[in-house]
Amino acid sequence: MGPGAEIGHDVAVIDLVLHMYSRAPTRKRLAELWAKYTEDSETERKSKGFELVRVHHQTLTRMFCDDPDGDFLDIDDIRCVWEEFVDALRDASAKAGDPQPRASSLDYSDVERPAMKRSPSFAKLVKDLSSEATAPSSPAIERVSGKGMILGVGCSSRDNSARGGSEYFRRMQAEKGKMDGAALMDQLQKKGLTRNLSGTFDADAAK
Repeated sequence: MGPGAEIGHDVAVIDLVLHMYSRAPTRKRLAELWAKYTEDSETERKSKGFELVRVHHQTLTRMFCDDPDGDFLDIDDIRCVWEEFVDALRDASAKAGDPQPRASSLDYSDVERPAMKRSPSFAKLVKDLSSEATAPSSPAIERVSGKGMILGVGCSSRDNSARGGSEYFRRMQAEKGKMDGAALMDQLQKKGLTRNLSGTFDADAAK
């Protein structure tokens, strides 16, 4: 991270997460640290108002554990769910009078730093991630956070809702243009997914 680096300024928590996820030697360790955080935060996540936190926490748990080789998820997959999780944690742990970030903000520190201050279990996770990611044998950390958030504060990647809604898909469509059906099916098959008649997708059972 460098002697002058500081979480929330030079390096964001998402940088530490992606640093460990993108490398095979540390991907398993990331899952272990996340499992420890899951234990530490159990009481907090059961609290009233933490419903969205539980949803996004569960999704991240599956991402970190179900794809140990990093074959099916790319960096933006992790970034989107991480943004939803940490933003929901910031929102759920807020107390009356706590300042709200700018609704249009794309700065990771606007959601990660308040969550670190309000949630001891999350702050412990950040400390553990930082220790692992800055070990002497670890390569330099890439600052993905420098590109800004994909969704932004209060935005959801999936559902049209009061939290913003479908921002990720709007951006992807604007950047990549519309994809024809054949190209979409080819892309899904390359990721090991097949489409059912119902329109849902399942992992391909073929080896």
